[in-house]
Amino acid sequence: MSESINKRHLFDFKLEDANYLLSTSGLTTPLHLHPGRMHISYTENGKGQCLVEGEVHPFTKGILHIVFPNETHKYTSDKRDPYSIYFLHYEWLGEIPAEFPRMLKLKGKSQKEVRRLCKELNHLSLFSTSATRELRKTALSELLFAEIFDCAENLESGEEPPRSHCPNTLFLDLLRTLQTPPFQFSGIDHLARSMGMSRRKFTDYFRQATGMSAMEYHLNSRRLYAETLLESGEFSLKQIAYQCGYANSQNLLRALKGAKGKE
Repeated sequence: MSESINKRHLFDFKLEDANYLLSTSGLTTPLHLHPGRMHISYTENGKGQCLVEGEVHPFTKGILHIVFPNETHKYTSDKRDPYSIYFLHYEWLGEIPAEFPRMLKLKGKSQKEVRRLCKELNHLSLFSTSATRELRKTALSELLFAEIFDCAENLESGEEPPRSHCPNTLFLDLLRTLQTPPFQFSGIDHLARSMGMSRRKFTDYFRQATGMSAMEYHLNSRRLYAETLLESGEFSLKQIAYQCGYANSQNLLRALKGAKGKE
């Protein structure tokens, strides 16, 4: 592991947000996914579980758990011992190192160090106004990743090795296409052929993986991208509509208004 990790001087990532949650008994998040984002959680106390792509991952104090980009998941807190947990969301633009584990049980110094890093990242994300805020977030994130890789490499004898992420690269490429301009939906039959599947198998696979149909995913991704451009303040409604594949600015406004009505 060491050689391949050391060849990567910097990972292609950006910390989008960091949060700390004191969960209530039995709290459950909706089933969701993060397009292009890695989700890292560290359980400070309590118990719960994360359902990832239909597979249950239980966790307790000291567990670091990773949900990879585009994986459907939801968190459920234990009814008797609800968790307190740190959530970190990273926009991941490049290749994800194969050495990234799915789950780690941290102990001793590693547990204290990861908790410290998560706490500082949470503070920087929510409260810091420092001019060096982004630089510090990047530096602390690099330390967090280094700690994760060291812990994965130095498991004690007899421990089960962490499971690496083995994504379906064809499917991830398809999702990226649906998430990015020019947002031209090529049709179910074409998408199914690109995956080497029948139409029915593809539609079942897509809904199981994302919790929605391919068309719903396309429309949702297009709207989210448009909202990001709108928030930037750099483009007019007409320009955003053109970039996101809407016929005109009125259609864009209807899509945005319709989404707010469902919230």
